[in-house]
Amino acid sequence: MKKIILIFLFAIPFISQGQSLNGTAWKITHYSAIDRYEIFLFEKDGTLTSMAIDDSPEWGEVRSQDNNTWEINGDKVTISFNDGYLIYKGIITRYGEFMYGDWVTQRKPIDPWPVSGEWTGNLIKF
Repeated sequence: MKKIILIFLFAIPFISQGQSLNGTAWKITHYSAIDRYEIFLFEKDGTLTSMAIDDSPEWGEVRSQDNNTWEINGDKVTISFNDGYLIYKGIITRYGEFMYGDWVTQRKPIDPWPVSGEWTGNLIKF
């Protein structure tokens, strides 16, 4: 019995590796020349709804399009906006409450907007 309990306790942290992001919401921070903040809602159909929560021109605008998608494979997360025009690639941590990675866009560099940077995400608990 003790062996079963120990195996279960050691396995718990790894169970979340196969978790789904379906229906979860995350506060995303973009790190670049201009820090940005957004809420990402991972829809059950694999699409993504987002809303800017900083002082950007898009503040409060909810964006939801069929070509904004997400997928998770193990602990690797890929988020794509506008059919790949903007892509986030990252890792979700073992306990499923934090993710981080890099983003890149296909647009040409325009000051002060960068074409790539880093990002982090914190799970929003309702």
